[in-house]
Amino acid sequence: MRFHAFLIVRDEADVLDEVMHHLRAWADAIYVLDTGSTDQSWEIVHKHAAIDSRVVPLERRPVVFLDALRAYMIERVRDRLRPGDWIARVDADEFYPVPPPEFIRQCLRPHESFIVAQMYDYVLRRADLLAWRLGAESLADRARPIADRRRYCIINHYPEPRFWKYRRGMRWPLGLPHPAEPGVTAQARIPIRHYRWRDPVQAQWRFALRRTMRPYMLRAGGHWNMRHWTHRVWNDDDPALHLAPLGVELPAVADNTHLPPSRALRRATVRQRLGIAQIRDCLRPRLDLDKVLILMPPEFDRDFARRLAQWPPEWADLAAPAHHPPPSARPG
Repeated sequence: MRFHAFLIVRDEADVLDEVMHHLRAWADAIYVLDTGSTDQSWEIVHKHAAIDSRVVPLERRPVVFLDALRAYMIERVRDRLRPGDWIARVDADEFYPVPPPEFIRQCLRPHESFIVAQMYDYVLRRADLLAWRLGAESLADRARPIADRRRYCIINHYPEPRFWKYRRGMRWPLGLPHPAEPGVTAQARIPIRHYRWRDPVQAQWRFALRRTMRPYMLRAGGHWNMRHWTHRVWNDDDPALHLAPLGVELPAVADNTHLPPSRALRRATVRQRLGIAQIRDCLRPRLDLDKVLILMPPEFDRDFARRLAQWPPEWADLAAPAHHPPPSARPG
């Protein structure tokens, strides 16, 4: 059982080193595509590649984020993949409390070959913002593990695809987050500690980046459409919040809404056993890679820098360039 992790990064330097250590603990290969980071993300990837041959920095190119970029990455390394290997769609702000090889051994049935996530989204609370305002937390705290800093999560029921078994000839339609007919859906969801919002400076950077990129994307999830990051801050007493620091068991979730009807599951199992998906793969058109690699337009950096400077009034003092130089002022 081999695991190939495909990671797309963009300006995740505050947590990427920790994530790379985590991925190296269970993945057999880690392929990285940088879509134009203006921080130290690409340097962090190369640091890990220098000490671990399993880390493969594929490319750094300022392109629009699309789910199909992972299809482009898979095409680049198809000669390294074997039928039955597990493909992992990983992000630069996620940690698996149960290592995926262990989860598959313990929780999957033999015929299941497609796994979705059970996300535990860690959030910023008003108490966290107050800690920044009072100086109890600062940029220096980024040297601490993210699990020490963000301890409250909400349960996200959206079933993001995360793992599927590779087969030769898999085709990836442009608008999907996974290949066509990725396999038989597993009943169990794999738990993920997801640290989308980590501190106010990172939140402002993320908001500016995603709001600037969204008009160029072919498909964007709802979390790309936000009025401002402060609207994602939670009240301390919100009943949806769960205190779940590292070392504490995550809240149990019994959610099978990701499963197709039982009849459809049985049909998928039969198709998999008969190899029908492989036959259909031959009939599907190959992905046009020219449509996947969409270069950022010249005005992107200007618009990004403008949004980055537009802090909410109550946080205007954090807009000083000492925290982050604007994108146009950095190499990239």
